[in-house]
Amino acid sequence: MALAASLLVGIAPTHAADGVRLLYRVHVGGIAVLDASADVAVAPGRYTVTVQAATDGLIGRFAAWRTQSTVAGALAGTSATPESFRASSLWRGEPRSVRIDYGPGGVLSAVADPPADGVERDPVPADLQRGTLDPLSAVVATMLGVRSDGTCGRSLPVFDGRHRYDLSFVPFGGRTLERTRYSVFAGDTLHCRASYRSIAGQWKNRSSGWFRPSADDAERPPVDVFIAPVREGVPPVPVRVEMDSPFGSVVAHLVEVAGLPSPPAADGGGP
Repeated sequence: MALAASLLVGIAPTHAADGVRLLYRVHVGGIAVLDASADVAVAPGRYTVTVQAATDGLIGRFAAWRTQSTVAGALAGTSATPESFRASSLWRGEPRSVRIDYGPGGVLSAVADPPADGVERDPVPADLQRGTLDPLSAVVATMLGVRSDGTCGRSLPVFDGRHRYDLSFVPFGGRTLERTRYSVFAGDTLHCRASYRSIAGQWKNRSSGWFRPSADDAERPPVDVFIAPVREGVPPVPVRVEMDSPFGSVVAHLVEVAGLPSPPAADGGGP
């Protein structure tokens, strides 16, 4: 689910103060269980992304989960270079957080709370953290590639503060999405399949559910992402995301596209 949530992000135009808010509803086995939003703002050479998600309805009562991730960084061509990444979540009352600050030469400083203790996960060695991207920046870089050459094929090294993996996107051609009552989008899309190869920091033992343990995560299903333009002047964004889970198919539908709210005007001190 975390991988699917991180894929709910696009990249907005490269003018000052441009941005877009994407709202998604996630269904599992045909039942709406999760609401997610992605706020993306881009200024010349800069980007910020905030993704939020929370369980909803009956599922939210019995399996309350919410998360927020934010990244800020620099853009150059089809490269996204993060400078700071923050993530927090609450699962059944248990808070978890990650802070990553990026320095020159791909060196970074990461603090996870609670930290990897060798029981749930082994810590990721510093040499495997170096030169990685956070999950949101990896998706931004992929969207920049789609805008540049119309394809999504690439593999990127990712470290989310606890887990080191390679995130790969493979183009699967085009697909036309029919109009339904679940989504605001209908039309032609670019179909990309996202998967990852675990490098370090895997769960050692996890009960059945979203995170079934596997020595090399070979059982973890790929994620199908359908990308298309949704607004004039805005490059393509994910309009639908699909994956399998132990509880049935997971489908994220784009339900709203809007501009970001304007920040409050500065107080000039006048009357």
